Amino acid sequence: MDCASCGARYPLVDEVPIVVPNLEEWLESERLSVLARELPPAARELLAGSSERLTRDAHLTRIYRSSSGQLPLRVRELVAGLEGQILDLGCGPGLHDRADVVGLELSFALARAFPGRGVVGDAANPPFLAHAFDAVLAINLLDSVPDPRTVLGQADALLRPGGTLVLACPYAWDPTLTPPASQFSGPELLATLAGDPGRLGLELRYQLLEVEDRCLWRLEQGPRTVQEHACQLVVARKLSAV
Repeated sequence: MDCASCGARYPLVDEVPIVVPNLEEWLESERLSVLARELPPAARELLAGSSERLTRDAHLTRIYRSSSGQLPLRVRELVAGLEGQILDLGCGPGLHDRADVVGLELSFALARAFPGRGVVGDAANPPFLAHAFDAVLAINLLDSVPDPRTVLGQADALLRPGGTLVLACPYAWDPTLTPPASQFSGPELLATLAGDPGRLGLELRYQLLEVEDRCLWRLEQGPRTVQEHACQLVVARKLSAV
């Protein structure tokens, strides 16, 4: 696949574009997931039993697809009402079933399972033009990345003025992934969106349309284990620059 803007060439695997700055580094962790897709189901299951990577891919796909609670319902409702070009940042296998949504995901297996157009790429360095989308989703992404401030800034940069931003976050921070200095609270996020740079240091201007503070998201980790998160769900409209 050739980029029309810069002329760079990127691989296309099962119609999934692999748009990452360092392909060799990405393949170090994803090679087995890419190769396993061509195996018969029985061989793939056998290999998954001895591969931490394939076991993780299968586990994440299963638990996200079986997720329940208010959050998946609200996400589907919100996405159904969005128009224009829509981007789902850090999409995983998706909490909705719209086939016309572009999903950006670093995991090949999850991007391939996305119901829309899955693209392999980094939410902190997305391969899209500024203001390219009418709506941007970041569902349970900010507390799952090393630098949430950068990801939030990228989401804003990709959204055109007047567009809709949909964020959800349980603030389930893992200090081994996100340094404590990069973590923030729900009130701090809302203040930043409303125009107060605060500790995040981002110059954003949004009108808050909806804020739900305890939108439940349940994940079935196993036959007798259910993990429940009370997520903050935010819907906001990006205001034009002054």
